[in-house]
Amino acid sequence: MLFKGILLLIVATSTFALEFKAYVSNSTLYVGEISEALVISSTRKEPKEQRAVIKDDIQRQLRFLLGHLSRHESTADTAGLEFSIIDIKPGVTPGTVEVRYSATLNIALSNQYFSSDLANNKEFLSVVPLRPGKFDLKEFTKKYAKKCSELGKNTQPQTFYYYYNPLKRSCPFLRDNFSSIDTSADTTKISIELTPSPFNKNQLNPKVQEAWEDNVLKVVAVYSLDKDELPVKKAAGDWGTKTYKLGIKKVMEVLGKPIFSSIGKKRPNQKRPYIKYEFNSPRGKVETHFFLVERFELENPNAEFKRLFSQHSKDADIVSYAGHAGYGENVENIVKNAVFQEEQFQTWLILGCNTYSYLGNSLAQASGKANGIGPSYNYVDVILTAYLYYFGEELSTPLPKLISNFIEDNPKNWDKVLDSVAVGHPIVITE
Repeated sequence: MLFKGILLLIVATSTFALEFKAYVSNSTLYVGEISEALVISSTRKEPKEQRAVIKDDIQRQLRFLLGHLSRHESTADTAGLEFSIIDIKPGVTPGTVEVRYSATLNIALSNQYFSSDLANNKEFLSVVPLRPGKFDLKEFTKKYAKKCSELGKNTQPQTFYYYYNPLKRSCPFLRDNFSSIDTSADTTKISIELTPSPFNKNQLNPKVQEAWEDNVLKVVAVYSLDKDELPVKKAAGDWGTKTYKLGIKKVMEVLGKPIFSSIGKKRPNQKRPYIKYEFNSPRGKVETHFFLVERFELENPNAEFKRLFSQHSKDADIVSYAGHAGYGENVENIVKNAVFQEEQFQTWLILGCNTYSYLGNSLAQASGKANGIGPSYNYVDVILTAYLYYFGEELSTPLPKLISNFIEDNPKNWDKVLDSVAVGHPIVITE
């Protein structure tokens, strides 16, 4: 089982290219300014290739903030960060360059952990790898995983950032007072100046009226297995299968007995990875499409899923994904597999570990492109997570709660909806 903690409702993640409004419950959205940071990258002959390497290294370096922030049930939008190069000079080690840069990113901070600290000091201090290249991270992992990772010596270099805990007693870098005690030759200090985001708002409303313009509420929900490529028999006990079945059960508790089922009187299970139901509700017909996919199937989906998800996502009012974030891969791929159409208002629900950190502006780009207006959240709201979520009860609850609000005569605003569905700290971002 994975996933526990914070639910974020979000619609705009590339926050500096896009303007948006946000509701935050039990957290505060901050703009984090890094005035100067240092990263060491490997040299490349071609300027274009050198810029690409530097960009990748900066993103890998700052992803280590996620591990640190998650120890306080908080997170950062590292996929949507913006940075500028201050200067580049040859490194001390042959074949390297020292890059000084500035960066800006959105950070969602839990009020529980940060209210007292930030009341007196609007700075967040962390320590991250100085050399975040793929080869260097292998060495960094060998040296520090046992001391500074929640997984200890079992940590893999490509996912060390996620389990990174510089506050761990055995880790030599930080302590609870956020003072650096040793940055060593392998790490560098990151100082982030925090300013409350001007986009924190209340009383934002879901796109309920728009969803009912055609008198049908269409819901497309995808669940992933917990384990990799399980045989059908073993998949029956997988936590992803349990969440799939529980999610459908909870939707039926909201909507009642279906008036149509593509599987007749049979029950949902791993042998039936696609099910269509239709329901009557106080506001009209509700059409639902449920999918169960393998853990990383979204990267290369089977033909049947691709056909059905493409067909139904384009005119869906609610699109939901619940399962592994896949360290960002599933978050990116659920959007890539979807089809968007002009003037189709949608609410997306993307549940998994730290999905807020991975989305970037891909959803805004896809929706904006369909409407001919560039990256935009005018036609889409999105719910993302800022922390961990468990399979089972936690991953299966938000969608039926959302559907319940969409069928009410007097739907609640996002403040109340998120307060009712969030395990941790929800955020709503809309245009």
